[in-house]
Amino acid sequence: MIVKEKQDANAYAQAMLKIAESEDLRKQMHQAALQKANQFSVGKIMSEWEKILK
Repeated sequence: MIVKEKQDANAYAQAMLKIAESEDLRKQMHQAALQKANQFSVGKIMSEWEKILK
């Protein structure tokens, strides 16, 4: 999570600067995004629909 739900625009801007300045953080976020996206692959979604429809 980049910022907490109730934080203001300044907190968001600070988080963006932190991401922009840290290659390691960007790589970590990239890997986390790939893992999250994998949860929504066609195969996984179809498997879930098959379970529901049976």
